[in-house]
Amino acid sequence: MTKYFLPVALSLAIFSCGTADKPNSNVDTTAVATETPIVQENESSEENTTSLSYLVSLADREGVYVPTNFNSFFGVDEGKEMITLMGAENVGPDAYALAMHYNIACDPITCQHMIIMVVIGGETLISRYTFLMNREEGITFGFFQQKFFLAETEHWEYEEDGESDVQKRTSAPPTVEQVLFVLLNDQITPLAELDKHDLSYSRNLIFARYGYRFKTDSVRAYFANTSWYEPRYDNVDDQLSASDKKIIKLLAAEEARRK
Repeated sequence: MTKYFLPVALSLAIFSCGTADKPNSNVDTTAVATETPIVQENESSEENTTSLSYLVSLADREGVYVPTNFNSFFGVDEGKEMITLMGAENVGPDAYALAMHYNIACDPITCQHMIIMVVIGGETLISRYTFLMNREEGITFGFFQQKFFLAETEHWEYEEDGESDVQKRTSAPPTVEQVLFVLLNDQITPLAELDKHDLSYSRNLIFARYGYRFKTDSVRAYFANTSWYEPRYDNVDDQLSASDKKIIKLLAAEEARRK
């Protein structure tokens, strides 16, 4: 699992719209994006800076801007600069999911960002999904279990300051917005677009990764056909990470909503 956090200068917020063009990693690593890129477009003359493998190699570094020669490949205006690489996750043999963002506009309270998510295989673009996010302070986001991309942000209530026109934050606790995407057959799929089978599969996948012994024959048989499933435990609740629990809760809530 790879997890990232953007501070105020580059933070994001809630999902507003999107357009769309089924291994285990349980270790949290954290990176902080900064305003100043530490990697320039032509940093090394020994590396092929036009290859996707080069772009993937930059994902482990902080504050990296996507070289502009990739813009047209990802469907971005060729003149657009300062596209920040949020991270990359290995999702299969020679396949990676990448997330990147750039700022669109800001008002005194929020900034709007365009988020671009892609899945690449070798030097080929397999799938692409873009969506807008608005942020007040920051957003935490990351790839989990090689299948999930979860983004979270907080929103506060505001009121007018009696002595000025400035909006000030009230003492009410913030609401938390959560956005979940699932990688299915190398396609980036938002939670609302998953069918009932995909919802059940995705939720049970997390338990299967920890070796849970499923009591339902059909679910047990489904994961028994994978090369990695090893049923060992009757309860894995104490092994689930905080992010695992959030994702399970979101998937279960969507399943309940469909009933």
